Amino acid sequence: ARSASKASDNGNYLSRGPVVASSTTTYSGVAFAKGTPSTAQLGYVAKIGGHFELSTQYNDVSVIRLSCANTGSTIGQTVDNYDPSVWNAIFFGIDTGGNIYLRVREVEGTSSASAGGTINLQNEDVYIMAVDSGSTTYGFNNIGFLYFDDSYIDFSQEANRNKFIDQLGYPKDLGADGSEPTGSPPLIYMKFDPSSLGTNSGTGGNFTVNGTVTAGVDVTP
Repeated sequence: ARSASKASDNGNYLSRGPVVASSTTTYSGVAFAKGTPSTAQLGYVAKIGGHFELSTQYNDVSVIRLSCANTGSTIGQTVDNYDPSVWNAIFFGIDTGGNIYLRVREVEGTSSASAGGTINLQNEDVYIMAVDSGSTTYGFNNIGFLYFDDSYIDFSQEANRNKFIDQLGYPKDLGADGSEPTGSPPLIYMKFDPSSLGTNSGTGGNFTVNGTVTAGVDVTP
């Protein structure tokens, strides 16, 4: 699998309009990240409006956090196991009860985190490698293989994780539209092909490449 890369933060990211068609209670995804943000502040893998953030912890790049917000509350899950020198496989999910699952390099989050209701991403723009569309866009400098959908996959089960990565830890080819693991294409399946970094092979539509985002190295475990 290929990756997307950027040398600096400001103005370099991928973006598009909303991908979630209706309000739902479940989400799941897989991402690979390497390196560190060029600032000690939050470094984003992906952000969806103000209600979904997959990033490093503020001022601590060894901690990956998933923060989700519904009406009146924000909940999150963290895992202190990110190694910027290697590719990190990140699995996450939110079930029908609003419970968050997060796994980074085979270490699971242990805190009890529940959204306690619907996390509405219906009208939210999507950003990859960025916090938002502003001039300051803190994000990871290497992202490879990004899968996201508004359905729940129980990634605490090894059999489900193995649908996305092989025994050596390499990301699997999920088919032309990302439907191999579940039988249905996800909203977002980014392969980061060098000739078309913004192409989304899922159903949510392609991304716009902003600034200087280039083809990165292959994802290796």
